[in-house]
Amino acid sequence: MIEEGQWFVEEAGTYLGLDVPDEGTLTIYLYRWRWDLWRHLGKVCPKLRWRRAACCEDASGYMIGLSGNPDSPILVRNLRHELIHYLLASHFSDFPPWIDEGLAQVMARGPAFPSLGSGDKEEIADMLGDISVCGLRDLISVAPGETLSNTQYHLAWAWTYVLLTTVPDGKEKIIGYLNETRTNMDQEKLFAQIWGSSLEEMVGAIKTTLPRHR
Repeated sequence: MIEEGQWFVEEAGTYLGLDVPDEGTLTIYLYRWRWDLWRHLGKVCPKLRWRRAACCEDASGYMIGLSGNPDSPILVRNLRHELIHYLLASHFSDFPPWIDEGLAQVMARGPAFPSLGSGDKEEIADMLGDISVCGLRDLISVAPGETLSNTQYHLAWAWTYVLLTTVPDGKEKIIGYLNETRTNMDQEKLFAQIWGSSLEEMVGAIKTTLPRHR
């Protein structure tokens, strides 16, 4: 599990152009039973207590908490997801949760990055429902530290995947966006400035890339 995590975060760091933090800045806690994980999270980061997996910062640095069978593909995916949160938190601060969760979901499917199977694409598209400009506007307006709704969670996944696969220099623009989100600039204007696209254009791109199957 530790070797898998180290290999994955190095691959992800190379892809995103981010240095991997030094060893010793992260502790991974793996519990067999979810109640043991929840007990631990209740002590170190109560806000995330009821998660299946979580990444947060404590007095000694960053920690990731997980529960389940170490050989389970779901546990491996959860570990990868939380490692992306760790990698981003090590380089950026006060960035919107949509890009944090979006990248974590897309990257957890790789390497190669970005990678989604046909089943993943159908799941995302069908969970999204009717995509609208208002939905995107509400999503990018969620403040750092706040929680996304289930629909917003899937929309963040879809949008990030589209940005990485359809926009020229998409990942470089994502890093640029992460660097700029510490400013007080209106998020919709900042998005248009970084990507050169409107939210209306993004709605069309998401619907084209991830069409619904129902």
